[in-house]
Amino acid sequence: MRNKCLTYCFVLLSIQCICIRWGAMALAAMPVASAALHQPSSSARADSIQIAAQDPDFVRVSLLTTSAGRKVYSAYGHAALRLECPSRGLDYCFTFEMALTPNEKLRFFLGHPKAGFIAAPTARFLAQYKEEGREVMSYTLNLLPDEEQALWRSLDEEMARGACWDFDVTEHTCTSMVAWVVQKSLRSGTITYHDLPTELATGTYRDVVDLCSDHAPWSGLFWKTRIGAKGFRHAAPDRMMMPVLMGQVWMQATIDDAEGHSRPLVLGQGRQLFPSTWQPTATRFTPIRVGAILALLMCGTIWWHCNRKRRGLASRRA
Repeated sequence: MRNKCLTYCFVLLSIQCICIRWGAMALAAMPVASAALHQPSSSARADSIQIAAQDPDFVRVSLLTTSAGRKVYSAYGHAALRLECPSRGLDYCFTFEMALTPNEKLRFFLGHPKAGFIAAPTARFLAQYKEEGREVMSYTLNLLPDEEQALWRSLDEEMARGACWDFDVTEHTCTSMVAWVVQKSLRSGTITYHDLPTELATGTYRDVVDLCSDHAPWSGLFWKTRIGAKGFRHAAPDRMMMPVLMGQVWMQATIDDAEGHSRPLVLGQGRQLFPSTWQPTATRFTPIRVGAILALLMCGTIWWHCNRKRRGLASRRA
């Protein structure tokens, strides 16, 4: 059974899933992955794969998080999953993203654009963030071999579905969907969060946005306006979490089961893949200051019109 699941996982990855980033990622790694998989099969080879699959390092799973970007939809970073199978030469990043078509970009500002999981070779995925000067951190997840295979299979299935989710900052984001697909792959445990920031533990969506918006006050205003009344609600931590918070939060999290067993969700410390070479520039014209200036101008304009009208009445009486 494990052999069938593993073969299904890897074949789907090579045929269906490799490098279908909407309008941005090429299919450069397809021949490499296909060559690694399409080799003569035999019962002895099948047995060796089944044995190798029980090695915790046969498949390695990592959480990748990035620092903030220049665009409003990247103001709080990004989160993705990196899956590696060194013995097969496979190394891909699975990321939940919006479909980057003109219509979907318009829907991003006017409604809920479509989004889904896509995959890209890790080198190509990381290159874009290095070029943008954004920090990338890697956190190795403490999953069991069958959980790692189940995760890869679930990601394959999600990729086959395409962009079928409505992107919603209160429901379906890169962080909430990464947490969802990892939780789905667990054998029987549940991800439990510990030592959460107050904003995540008891706060609202708006509190979390404010926590992460010091560098981007206008982005904070945009997102709080976009989520509207939902911003005053509290929700589960994985729903409200921002990518820039996810690494540290997951390092404190555990996987707990009904029998009382517990293990850390992340092994060891996070590892920096690329440093940040770009920092957002602080602006003096924050929304509060601009609002105050506009309010003063409005008051001054009203006072000038009222004063002019009063003088006009006085001159006519004279």
